[in-house]
Amino acid sequence: MYEASNLIDIDSASAAVTWSDTLAVFTVESERALPAPSGEEKVLAGRRVTVRVDDVVWKRAGAEQPPASFEAQADGWVYGDDDQMIPMRAEDDVRLEVGKTYLAPIIRIYAWGFGGNYLEVVDGVVSAAPYQDSPLAVQLDGKTVEEAAKVIAAARAEQGAGPLAATTAEQLEATGVDIGG
Repeated sequence: MYEASNLIDIDSASAAVTWSDTLAVFTVESERALPAPSGEEKVLAGRRVTVRVDDVVWKRAGAEQPPASFEAQADGWVYGDDDQMIPMRAEDDVRLEVGKTYLAPIIRIYAWGFGGNYLEVVDGVVSAAPYQDSPLAVQLDGKTVEEAAKVIAAARAEQGAGPLAATTAEQLEATGVDIGG
């Protein structure tokens, strides 16, 4: 199943309004490891998280409202020498943790998923991690959720692109998105 983050990185307010359906505050309620394929050496373990959507702070015109909760793909684990599962995190990304609250673009393709670039929300304020230096992290860091929503609402969509769910493979490639093949 394709998740939005497998296709495109939403790294700016402009990209958020171009490609995503909503910008939402959500809390990670639970996680589960995905079993390794039978007969394969244990190297990586995938992970699915169940999130509760706390607030939709921006929605593209015509977009569906996301469900109150859904399950999505997240960074998993790598197995250590003694089969210990070590949490993985992409270099410029935040690892979604159970019990924490985040702000992120949410996209529906075949299922609800994220556009990447999760920003933690602490006491109603968006907080980019020190290593997060994408334009979106810089634009929203230190803002209240309400201020972040205004930044997204004021952004202009990229010409000739989006929303992601209504975009063909050819259109994605024409805008520079490598969809693999």
